[in-house]
Amino acid sequence: SAAAVTSRIKSARQAIGDTGRTQSMIRTVHGRGYRFIVDLDSEPNAATVTPESPAVRMLDDGWPLIGRDHERDRAISAAVRREGGGVLLTGPAGLGKTRLARAVIEGAAARGLHIARIHGHPGAASVPLGALAHLLPPDVTEIAGLQGEMARTVLLQRARGAVKDLAGGDHLVLMVDDVERIDALSQALLGSLITDRTVYAVMTQRAIGDEPLAMEHLIRSGDLEHVTLSLIPDDQMIALIGRVLDGPVQPPTSEALVSATAGVPGVLRQLMEASLSNGTLALRTGVWRLSGGVTPPGDMAAAVRRRLDGLDDDQRDALEFLAIAGDLELDLAFELIADEVLDRLELDGMISVRQIGPSTRLRLSHPLYCLLYTS
Repeated sequence: SAAAVTSRIKSARQAIGDTGRTQSMIRTVHGRGYRFIVDLDSEPNAATVTPESPAVRMLDDGWPLIGRDHERDRAISAAVRREGGGVLLTGPAGLGKTRLARAVIEGAAARGLHIARIHGHPGAASVPLGALAHLLPPDVTEIAGLQGEMARTVLLQRARGAVKDLAGGDHLVLMVDDVERIDALSQALLGSLITDRTVYAVMTQRAIGDEPLAMEHLIRSGDLEHVTLSLIPDDQMIALIGRVLDGPVQPPTSEALVSATAGVPGVLRQLMEASLSNGTLALRTGVWRLSGGVTPPGDMAAAVRRRLDGLDDDQRDALEFLAIAGDLELDLAFELIADEVLDRLELDGMISVRQIGPSTRLRLSHPLYCLLYTS
């Protein structure tokens, strides 16, 4: 069973002095399994790998950005040149808004800019400055004796100063996932930081039809660019399948997957990961093939809920914790969550580990895994 495999891998790592955190010899490969990554040598003690070795990189996101190069490059250029206060990316779930926003802040970090990330979540929506709490010093909210509008004003001033300090007085590129779910005080602070160009904000919102846009007044004033993401064309979806599977794919298999997902890369991901997990999508005689038909997964939320149904209590607790935290330093994650739980979630594609500048961070693979709170 999957649990037995996870247990035996943990035992093997313990035997060779490896851990799920360092993965210096046995690496978890997203969506595929485990790989022994050390070059063998006949000399004693030669089979060692330094933390800087490419073989040890834990960038297990597994899904490349595709069809969004123009939007990514435009936003990175605007952030570097300080042109405007940011961009709001909108569209239905699964179109790649979060993936694109992450690519922008990582591109900004590669160019030497300071970056940070906040995440809107229903659990923190009623807490003043709850969305920004992990970026602010604990004494920001100490306002004894102040009430009402005066307390709000002092909170905003202190929080503004803390955000500026975070960037060392320089420009901060801030990713804001699900901006519509951020508490009102955080939205007010974010608006002022965008207006005076203290931050360049890369924000996402699951907006459909005539739903109101967050920060609409900043779009009207020209401080914020609004980009509605479109569906991915079929040829690019087929290319994405080949890149993810890293091998030849039977044409009817690609066509069936693309037809079932209708240009939404997030739904394609859920369908492919489910098919890999249950063995209907497999490498046979050197070619990736589907056995049997493909059942369209419906909307993105329904596909994600099906992925969450098979979780045990420890796995659900871990995902709920990450849903609130947004992301965690990897060392802290291993202190708070059992190794085998993290290992299983990573192997199943529920979480990913990514190097951002000097920091190695753990996060949910998709923001819709927050659906545990409502499922």
